[in-house]
Amino acid sequence: MDYARQILARSDNAAARALSAIVLMNFSSEDGAWRALVSGLRDPNSLVSVTCLQALSSLSTYLPRNVDWRPSIPDLVPLLHGTDLFGFPFVLKALAATRAAPALAGPLLEHGGARLVIAYLGAGHEEQRDLAHKFLADLAGRDLGSSPTAWEDWIARL
Repeated sequence: MDYARQILARSDNAAARALSAIVLMNFSSEDGAWRALVSGLRDPNSLVSVTCLQALSSLSTYLPRNVDWRPSIPDLVPLLHGTDLFGFPFVLKALAATRAAPALAGPLLEHGGARLVIAYLGAGHEEQRDLAHKFLADLAGRDLGSSPTAWEDWIARL
């Protein structure tokens, strides 16, 4: 696993980085694999970022487990701010499936990090609303309902 993480993070070869993301799917029991895939979402090469997205989505769907995301805050904050709008719902899905800890609420949602999450909470599509709601409820440690206003008030108090 460590070798695949190193290749994903450092290789000059995009195909090798994408292949390492696929290899990391075999290490779903390791927090480092999940974190490396989230980091890979920010890769400038679309082959790599999309492969990481697909790997993360598969792990979140079929092998969800609690993950310590604290080391990934530097990668998660820009993603939650919208640097990859296509990948945004997959990030929410992964964080919700892995039960993001309430201690991450402040670092992830302060300074505008909640804008897209709140927008998803008010979305017209049930799937987006449910993703945002589950993610926020995990971070809050309680359910404040489906109203974006209640969540905005909670976020303002972080």
